[in-house]
Amino acid sequence: TDWFTLSGNYAYTKARYRAFVDDSLAAARATAGITTPYDFNGRGLPYVPDHKFVISPAFSFPLGSDWRLDARGDVSYQSKSFLRADNLQFFGDRTVVDLRATLRNGNFSFQVFANNLLDDDTPLAGVRFFDSVNFAVASPYVTGADRRQIGATIGYRF
Repeated sequence: TDWFTLSGNYAYTKARYRAFVDDSLAAARATAGITTPYDFNGRGLPYVPDHKFVISPAFSFPLGSDWRLDARGDVSYQSKSFLRADNLQFFGDRTVVDLRATLRNGNFSFQVFANNLLDDDTPLAGVRFFDSVNFAVASPYVTGADRRQIGATIGYRF
């Protein structure tokens, strides 16, 4: 409509290995007495969630002489995703809500915003390191999510 827009998208990706055997640690596994290779057939690809969606309602209202109020919300979701091909570790579901409202008058604008309003702290990425001396896999190094941010901006275009 003239004052309301709704946009969104959904993605379904069932990314699975069909035929993948990892022989990169074959020598280390043989030293430890393990002779079978890592077989990842049928397991999910790392960092590829099955489901993702975004819904974004936006409103725009004239407020009289030259003033306008624009408001927008974004809700994004993704299902769990695996850290590595072995699928032993994963990141859980993630839902993020972002909101913003902007008051405009010609070249002047004032905006209030909230990013990650629900403060979802699901990690975004992680890396596991292999210790080739002790033949152990250390705990993953995890990159945390941006936490809730609330603020305001003032702008002027010239």
